[in-house]
Amino acid sequence: MKTYSLANKQTFKQKGIALISTMIVVGIATALVTSILIGQTIELTLAERSNIRRQVILYHLSVEELAKSLMSQYEESYNAPGGSWSQTIYAPVDNFIIEAQLFDLQTKVNINNLYNYNPRRSQNGRDNENNTTLKIQKFTNDYLVDILDNERMNIPSQSLVYILVDWMDSNNDTITFEGYSGAESEAYIYREPPYKTSNRRLTSIDELALVHNYEITNSIGVSPMTLFASKTVSLPTEKYTTINVNMLLCSSDIWLTLLEADTSVINSVCVNESDSENELFEEEQQFYETVEDFFAQLKTAKNYPFPDDVSTSWEDLLSGLITTKSSFFLLNADYQYEDCSFIIQSILELSEGQQSAVTANIRHRWIQDLSCLSYN
Repeated sequence: MKTYSLANKQTFKQKGIALISTMIVVGIATALVTSILIGQTIELTLAERSNIRRQVILYHLSVEELAKSLMSQYEESYNAPGGSWSQTIYAPVDNFIIEAQLFDLQTKVNINNLYNYNPRRSQNGRDNENNTTLKIQKFTNDYLVDILDNERMNIPSQSLVYILVDWMDSNNDTITFEGYSGAESEAYIYREPPYKTSNRRLTSIDELALVHNYEITNSIGVSPMTLFASKTVSLPTEKYTTINVNMLLCSSDIWLTLLEADTSVINSVCVNESDSENELFEEEQQFYETVEDFFAQLKTAKNYPFPDDVSTSWEDLLSGLITTKSSFFLLNADYQYEDCSFIIQSILELSEGQQSAVTANIRHRWIQDLSCLSYN
């Protein structure tokens, strides 16, 4: 029978402990090295992403300059849809593919026209027909009420509009008028987290998500927030802006609020839509050089409408609400890099009477920044 001495047992025990210690040290070292490598990989990836973003911004500044050039170059035709100013800019540059396009923003109602709207002052719009600001504010109010009514919201349409007015106006007094009420800070301070009304114009249409009751949907899932986001625009200006009648298609619901008339009258003054998807506008379509040209065409329409009040003409009611030349444009640019897509939007203003004076970057923001550069 084999026997082991005490010394042999201790030697085996020591070797076992040494082996375990070595394995632990190797494991710790491996973990440290792996951690360092992962950290370096993340830092390199973040650095690469940061460099790409900086390069995108530089490209975007160049695209803005090109857009300004287009807006200035086509000063005679920029107010007409389908012109050269609206063509897609496509440019492969280095490892990037750039696609950009200008859009007329005065084809939508500027929701910021509601700023400091006082319904009591505009109770009788025709009494205030010479006050352009009040006319624009009342038209904006009426248009928003109309599109809310069409969707049959669960809250009275006029109350929803007054809630938005209270969110924007510079006072803390809740609007209560003809049975409809708005909402001031008391509707927000008990939320989690609590906040107050902004008391300023909307900086982004996305801000509607903060407005009281604007998240409530109707029976088909439409909310005031989603409806206004698709139908309106929030322009970064203190001006009360008008609608460009040259850019409104016959299908635009703005006509129903602007010109309460039958379909034949609307079709006689609006831009015709072609059946062709590639040619949106008929070649023979004449665009209005001035607002007076629009009124002249309106008078020739069959069943030309007149207001109920015979002392006031449609020209008087529409004057100050419409234009034939836009001032605000959206530049939408998509910068594609390998599997990445970076989208930036800028709002450009074309100063009236100074076709070459374009203010770029009134507002610009990242719409999309796909995390396409993996840490793996």
